Amino acid sequence: MKYFVTSDIHGYYTELITALSKAGYQKDNKDHTLIVLGDIFDRGRQPLQVYNFLKSIPEDRLILIRGNHEDCFLMAVEDGLDDVVDVENGTAQTIADILGTSFKSLGIFVGEPIVPMFNNEVYKFLKSDRWKQYVEIGKYIFVHSYIPTVDDMYMKDWRKLPPSSRYWDYAHFVDADSEMSKHHSFDEEIKRGKILVSGHRPTEYLHQKYEGISGDNSIFRSDHYIDIDASVYASGFINVFTFTN
Repeated sequence: MKYFVTSDIHGYYTELITALSKAGYQKDNKDHTLIVLGDIFDRGRQPLQVYNFLKSIPEDRLILIRGNHEDCFLMAVEDGLDDVVDVENGTAQTIADILGTSFKSLGIFVGEPIVPMFNNEVYKFLKSDRWKQYVEIGKYIFVHSYIPTVDDMYMKDWRKLPPSSRYWDYAHFVDADSEMSKHHSFDEEIKRGKILVSGHRPTEYLHQKYEGISGDNSIFRSDHYIDIDASVYASGFINVFTFTN
């Protein structure tokens, strides 16, 4: 099986299809599996196209990892919009695009559940148990940002945590680079020969920090950490990491 891994699509369907095509991904190829490391919506204006594409892939060849923007979307629908946060991160515009309404009309839902979304197929898709917190394939551990920790320390039984655990909610926002380099909370997994693969942290930052290269949004690779978030809304492209198992 050949795996194609992408992350932080953020509603940019055209860029997603371009990246997958360039990487050689074929949706109808039974030997190809797509792994998405979260943040499929917000910022880009093609959320429905992204959703329809993912839904068109056979379930046994699509692995979905939950990210912080999936969390934000569900919170906005169920608890009401935050008129600052949800506007700045693009969630409000995404919901408007999905509902086929104007951005301005969503103002009535500030602090109130967005009831029209409750029966929407996109909302049900994001609520489904198809979304995982992590997946482990061979030497790779795939997450949106990082594995759960306790006070920045390694959590021995993190794999046994329920998907709804608050530790996973926190892990969606954690800076993996800082955790690994400063707190060494991945060292136990390194001893097992594991490599963390995640998104969330723009690769440009890591290339600048470790290689002194500015403006590089390509995949960042180190011995035990691979980051693939290309900041598509700024760079104009999406990264795809491939491997064969």
